[in-house]
Amino acid sequence: MCVLDRQEALLAAISEKDANIALLELSSSKKKKTQDEVAMLKREKDSLVQQLKQQTQNRMKLMADNYEAEHLKASSRSEQTNHKPSPDQVRTHAMYVNEMLIYAVF
Repeated sequence: MCVLDRQEALLAAISEKDANIALLELSSSKKKKTQDEVAMLKREKDSLVQQLKQQTQNRMKLMADNYEAEHLKASSRSEQTNHKPSPDQVRTHAMYVNEMLIYAVF
């Protein structure tokens, strides 16, 4: 399963936990069983959120490593030819930074 698929699956599971928690809380049941079930669902959701954070960090690290490798390769070529980065390389870097910021928000 690719990283994005895993992240989407975790998001779906978190949403499902939230929906179940909301339904149980709206039932206004003061029963111990209901309260225990809500507590269990919240613990499961917290675990899923932690997994999602870890997946996001792993993805960001992978993206940074890939960017660094490409940047080193490109700068090595630039030094050999004494050329500045092409507009495509600059745009690629800007898109990469933008994507990193989007995933960092979560």
